[in-house]
Amino acid sequence: PPYRDFFAPGDAPWAPGRRFEDVWAARLAAQGRPGDAARAEARARLEGMRAGRAEREETLPDGRILLMTEQPAPDGGCMSMAVDVTRLKTSERMLAGRAAAMDAAQDGIAIADEAGRIVYMNPAHRAMFGFEDEAAALGRPWLDLYAPDRADWLVRRILPELETRGAWR
Repeated sequence: PPYRDFFAPGDAPWAPGRRFEDVWAARLAAQGRPGDAARAEARARLEGMRAGRAEREETLPDGRILLMTEQPAPDGGCMSMAVDVTRLKTSERMLAGRAAAMDAAQDGIAIADEAGRIVYMNPAHRAMFGFEDEAAALGRPWLDLYAPDRADWLVRRILPELETRGAWR
């Protein structure tokens, strides 16, 4: 039933015994595709399912995004599984926007893991420390960026503030 709900064309509902091509062509026609084009696209989709396992995303008319996994079945039929990944894709877009903002920032931004190793460094921070690319900085302990006396000062003065407030500028 949830799969049927994802792809419920009003005039060709999923039902036992209905041919995939007929239901899918009706769905496409309901979206505005001409009849011959809808049937050809439905036939091509079924042939693709029979050709081997494939994963792809499909955006529904209501904006939901599905991850589709389709593959041939041992009995000669086909299997199609749909997972609603709308929230995941929305989060990915949001994170990509934030990453783009950090990359474009003029302030140096670096992120270290719990062990103190650099996992991200924006271009401004790389320029501050003379790194040509991010790969040269990744995995290094962030304290190694500083002279020993400066690193000691940071540990004594800045780390307590980072632990208390979660940030330091």
